[in-house]
Amino acid sequence: MIFRKLVPKDKELFDKYKSKDSRYSENSFVTLYIWDKYYNLHLCEEDGFLFIRFTIEGKNQYLFPMGEGELKAAFEKLLKEEDKINLRFVTDWQKAFIEENYPDMFAFTLREDLCDYVYETERLMTFSGKKLHGKKNHVNFFEKNYAYAYERVTKEVAVNECKPLLLRWVDEKTKNLNPIEHDAMEKVFDNYGAFNLVGGVIRIEGEIVAMTFGERLTEDTVLVQIEKAREDIRGAYPMICKLYLENEWSDTTFVNREEDMGIEGLRKAKESYGPIFKTLKYQAKRI
Repeated sequence: MIFRKLVPKDKELFDKYKSKDSRYSENSFVTLYIWDKYYNLHLCEEDGFLFIRFTIEGKNQYLFPMGEGELKAAFEKLLKEEDKINLRFVTDWQKAFIEENYPDMFAFTLREDLCDYVYETERLMTFSGKKLHGKKNHVNFFEKNYAYAYERVTKEVAVNECKPLLLRWVDEKTKNLNPIEHDAMEKVFDNYGAFNLVGGVIRIEGEIVAMTFGERLTEDTVLVQIEKAREDIRGAYPMICKLYLENEWSDTTFVNREEDMGIEGLRKAKESYGPIFKTLKYQAKRI
């Protein structure tokens, strides 16, 4: 197979092959492409399937073949690429397919750091229930103490206001330039229109204090790729979550807020919103 470098216009090609019912964040071209500086992504379209290759620290890894044709034939093509092939982001049904058709050929490792957190849209719009009582209190405080306004993000606002502000927030939090995260954020805004992202911001006295961006992943699921807010403003985070879903995604049932990357603070934050399940992901290495 001949692989070539992934480019922004490949979103249309990717969307042609992506699953219509997968709630995994890797079912999004944007999620993969914006982290290209880390993943070094290449693709190959052949015989009705799309193949994606990552190169991380000089070693190749692959996505499970994307397409609806003769799946076993497509997987056989992948097996010929490398003797000790390594597959990344393997889902439950993909793991079952490999185990059934290639018994004892692969070792599987559950990657808990890469598992997505999935929530009920309705609960994140209302923060109802005992587990989310603290979030509701923060939202109530925000509503009572700030004269705020929510607005959908235009391309002009995304590029001229959100991009520089978000990069500044990233630097202030990490205390140093993070080239991979900077590259990811720049890819989001430089391709904002082409990616068909939907963004929302909260302003207080005209100043943006919270922002979020996402896209429809499946008919019933929205994927939230970015959510940032001023940490010195109580309630800004749960408020942007609530308003974004109310205004843009009230017709969905589920919200995928992506993985925690193995970061303890991020894990606690995602758990605090009460996920209803996590999308399990495995690393599959040929023995």
